Amino acid sequence: MSALLALFTAILAAPADAPAAGSPAVATVHFADGSQVSLIGWLFSYEFLSGKAGALPSNSLRRDVPELRLGGKSWPPRGVKIEIEYQMVERERDDENGEVVKEKVPRAVGLSITQDGKTSKVRPQAPDRKFLIGDEKSLNVLPRTLDLRGETMTGTKREVCVVSFSELADCGAGDENRVVRIDLQ
Repeated sequence: MSALLALFTAILAAPADAPAAGSPAVATVHFADGSQVSLIGWLFSYEFLSGKAGALPSNSLRRDVPELRLGGKSWPPRGVKIEIEYQMVERERDDENGEVVKEKVPRAVGLSITQDGKTSKVRPQAPDRKFLIGDEKSLNVLPRTLDLRGETMTGTKREVCVVSFSELADCGAGDENRVVRIDLQ
């Protein structure tokens, strides 16, 4: 009985926003349209193309890791807030009639990463080649996107495109697809 009372007292004494030991990490993703989704068991997923030297990269690969990595910097998997800044840019695409159409679309141009009350501003820069493919020097690498993969609270697997590292990859122009903030807890 005293063990149960000690456990109850410890739960009441713990801060309400502190995750319980061993509890799954939660990532809350906020979209430009005001909606949000919470993902548990999440990982950052770096999607890239690779191919042999002298050939166009065409083999699609992923590197799934818990930490955020941009360029040569990394951030831990909990207690981080990521805000994404967009700028409208013009791009060309082929419409259903095969005609070239110019359109303005939002493009991620900066990220504000807050950890322990300190904010860093960084560009959406792909992780270094060694992080993605290791020491394999005979392969070409073309980073494409940074995604967040996990499960919703109802158990549905979900993948959210966070930023694109290449003009050849797109996260979707609609506000319902455009990530504006991620809270990692």
